[in-house]
Amino acid sequence: MIRHLIHSPRLGRASVFLIINSLSCVALAFSQTYWMLGTKDNFSEQLTKLDAVYFALGTMTTGTGSLAPLSAQARGVVTVQMVIDFLLIAVAATILVSRLSENREDRVSPSESEP
Repeated sequence: MIRHLIHSPRLGRASVFLIINSLSCVALAFSQTYWMLGTKDNFSEQLTKLDAVYFALGTMTTGTGSLAPLSAQARGVVTVQMVIDFLLIAVAATILVSRLSENREDRVSPSESEP
């Protein structure tokens, strides 16, 4: 599927939707996991549902300084989320850069490319 997105003739709405949907699903899945693990034994404070969403989105982007995983189980889940987030962002960047470079090559007129 990723190969199809990279080599498709244009970056369409489906590609953008897939990227946004994937990132959203990952954030929601991990926020649910953090909420279930969100005791004081696992985190620096008891997590509410909003805290769990905040922590999942913060882990996906820049990190949060106010909440921290304390147990090995919580740190393991955070590590898995970071790896998945990295892979999703790398795939999204690959698709975008590939599409932009193809668009740039398409703009070069045939007379400019001939010696």
